[in-house]
Amino acid sequence: MERVHSSSLVTRPHVEGSAQSRARRSVLVVDLDGTLLAGDLLVEQTLWLAGRRPLVLLILLLSWLRKPSRLGLKSLLASAADDLPIDRLPYRAAVLSHIHAARADGRQVVLATASLLTMAEKVAAHLQCFDHVIGSAARNLRGHEKLVAIREHLHDAAFEYVGDHVTDRPIWEAATEATIVTRSTRAERLLPGPMRRAGQPVVVIDTPSATFTTWISGLRVHQWSKNLLVLVPVIAGQRVGDTAVVTQALLVALGASFLASAVYLSNDLLDVHADRGRRDRARPVAEGRLTYTQALLGILACALVATGIGVWAERTTPMPILALFAVYVAANAAYSMQLKRVMMLDIILLSMMYLWRIVLGSAATGIVLSEWMLAFSVFFFMGLACAKRCIGLATAPAARQTGPALTADVTTALRTGRGYVAADLPVVREIGIAASLVSILVFALYVKDTETAALYGHPTMLWGLVVLTLYWVTRMWLLVARGVVSSDPVEFATRDRTTYLVAIGAVAALLAAR
Repeated sequence: MERVHSSSLVTRPHVEGSAQSRARRSVLVVDLDGTLLAGDLLVEQTLWLAGRRPLVLLILLLSWLRKPSRLGLKSLLASAADDLPIDRLPYRAAVLSHIHAARADGRQVVLATASLLTMAEKVAAHLQCFDHVIGSAARNLRGHEKLVAIREHLHDAAFEYVGDHVTDRPIWEAATEATIVTRSTRAERLLPGPMRRAGQPVVVIDTPSATFTTWISGLRVHQWSKNLLVLVPVIAGQRVGDTAVVTQALLVALGASFLASAVYLSNDLLDVHADRGRRDRARPVAEGRLTYTQALLGILACALVATGIGVWAERTTPMPILALFAVYVAANAAYSMQLKRVMMLDIILLSMMYLWRIVLGSAATGIVLSEWMLAFSVFFFMGLACAKRCIGLATAPAARQTGPALTADVTTALRTGRGYVAADLPVVREIGIAASLVSILVFALYVKDTETAALYGHPTMLWGLVVLTLYWVTRMWLLVARGVVSSDPVEFATRDRTTYLVAIGAVAALLAAR
């Protein structure tokens, strides 16, 4: 959360009421990118296109490269991303409060930005708190150019300037009062020298820094438990006592975890506008606790760690670990950019991501997966993916049921990033329950198979594992229907005591069957 305080870097003049009265009479001029917004409109537009129309973005950038200019890029992006949701931009609450306080004092408030005038006017129209808007049109209003435009509009009247970047220094120097939106530790570096010497009034709006907890949340460390699925081939192949095999599997699981974190952060960037409009708005990127730059650095760091682990793992196994990592990234990119909008195909792809972890475990350890294991996994994870989608649909607004109106709902669902409406919930639930029960049937047939009898000394004891899995699956679906499971089912399972009791029982059944 941003904090507003007077900068300790500069001492305000002690003349009775001089600074305060001057501030009340002056015009408040507010920058947009990085100041009013915890981001940049260029970046917002780029992410909007990358997540929805990546081909359009690619063509746009290729066109811009023929005659590159910052103003030209702004024009191209503004035209291509004209449907950018202005109401979902990351506005800084502390800056808005500063603006409203100025208006309450009867001061004129001006939005002055290097962004295109047309885009700035959309922001002003949405916020309804500006008397005038200054933006780029014929020339790019950055630094000194912006100062010239401000003076032309204000006719050299006194003004307070709210900014965040080193290019704002000439404007702060010309202002009667400066407000700097930045981390308090960085404010001194941004403060122009003449202002330090003159004792000019300065206010710092302290922006939050990413904490360790923020990074843990952004990297979705709690989701790393899914990658323990790489141990399934080890357990099924009865190699749990082989320390080298288990170590190799856990090492690859760690690499998969860092790779998944890179993908999660990438998805958060591509979905940032959609996340701000739904329950995922508390994610660090959507909420602004992680900046876009920090998210990009996090993606790069996690990808490098995952690649390093993949290279190391390939030294001890002939299987293409890095190739499997690349498949995961490609599948997630396809999901994020397009396939998540295709009903049912998104669910199938989500289930394949679970199965991918088991295949990765097989590749890391050299343990060949049986057809029984593959068949069970396909249906079991299909059920979990349907459960995850049902959780989201259960919180969606109730859909209208008539033909044209329902078509409008579907169109809205596609436009906002999902191919479902609330009316789809019963069907998705039925498909998920059916898939889950089919997986139990496959498991039961596996127990009865003659090849299974050759692998276990007491294969009959595996029926206990069948019953426990049936109990866990049916209980999970009841909890989903009741709304108790409010997140990913696998994530919920890691916090569910009953799941741990079932797991202990499953281990006991496996040991008894050996």
